[in-house]
Amino acid sequence: MTSVIKDIEFYKALYQREKVRRIEIDNGLNVPIIILSGLVGLLYFVLSNFELVADQTWSRLGQVTAVLSMVSIVVALFFLIKAFNNWFFGFQYLALPHAQELRDYQKELTKYQELEDSDTEITFENYLIEKYVEYADNNSRTNDNRGENLYYSRVFIIISIILLLIDVIIYTKLIFFQHG
Repeated sequence: MTSVIKDIEFYKALYQREKVRRIEIDNGLNVPIIILSGLVGLLYFVLSNFELVADQTWSRLGQVTAVLSMVSIVVALFFLIKAFNNWFFGFQYLALPHAQELRDYQKELTKYQELEDSDTEITFENYLIEKYVEYADNNSRTNDNRGENLYYSRVFIIISIILLLIDVIIYTKLIFFQHG
């Protein structure tokens, strides 16, 4: 019996770990949202001020990198939305039934075993193990998918930051040489 209890504890820990990962992923969405908001503001500033400069070559280069940054921001937003809510389809996280439902099932199972004189022993503990395995596996796959999308979102945010830094340098150079 102690082996079954150890099994239950092991699979329960896996199930609980995926619940914690879900919360960590949910919390991990906040910073990219804030950064994307700042990048959009900076991009707006850069695009609206490139018309003020006279040097066409640098101005065009700045506009190209700004457009590439805009594309990168859109791609980052795509992956962020996918990580956040799977494009309005949501995610299917599985959870154990309510405590009363579990207790009712346990009572029915006990009655069934008392009435049936069967060689197959269906135990409540085995039921719990199966559910923990099924739910932990499903939730792990969902978290892996969300984590991957969050990762790609962060990659494209970094690309946007680099491109916008190049834009700011170009813009600063153009303003400095125009007024200097």
